[in-house]
Amino acid sequence: MCSAGKVLEVKTVFTVIAACASLSTAYASLCPPPGFTEVESEVRRAWSAADTVVMAEVAYVDEFFSIGDRRVGEAEFVARFYEPRTPPDDAPEDDPNLRQVVQWRVLETWKGSSLPGATVETDTPVQCCRSGVRVSLGTRRVLYLRDNRKNSIRACSADSYPIADQARVLARLRHQ
Repeated sequence: MCSAGKVLEVKTVFTVIAACASLSTAYASLCPPPGFTEVESEVRRAWSAADTVVMAEVAYVDEFFSIGDRRVGEAEFVARFYEPRTPPDDAPEDDPNLRQVVQWRVLETWKGSSLPGATVETDTPVQCCRSGVRVSLGTRRVLYLRDNRKNSIRACSADSYPIADQARVLARLRHQ
């Protein structure tokens, strides 16, 4: 049996998550509308910085609360989210967040050694005012990955453009 306080706490967490999702959506809508010139330059920039470029589909999502790189329970997350940070010199990377660690199944490879059927991983902070993008099972996306780095999905980056537009540019880059 749930106490009234526990129900209120759960409602509060979901309200915060919903508000943050709305802010993330609003942030993403601030991205300039893509023209092909912008797609071309963004994809070329991302290609140059990436070790691996693949189209992949979400196979598994692990979503959890965190403070920095540490998983925390809902109660600790809520307490940290609503209370002012102490001491004042807390590092920004210790901010509480909702994160998704996603396993992607590679469907096509343009650069790198990840073959179709292989899996790659992203780890994205998706809460409030961050530019992380929340995904669900079956989502397809072009991923620009760096070796030996924690890769994440961001709004307003090359991978946010339509897959078909990116694929046209990537097909040319693969053959250069």
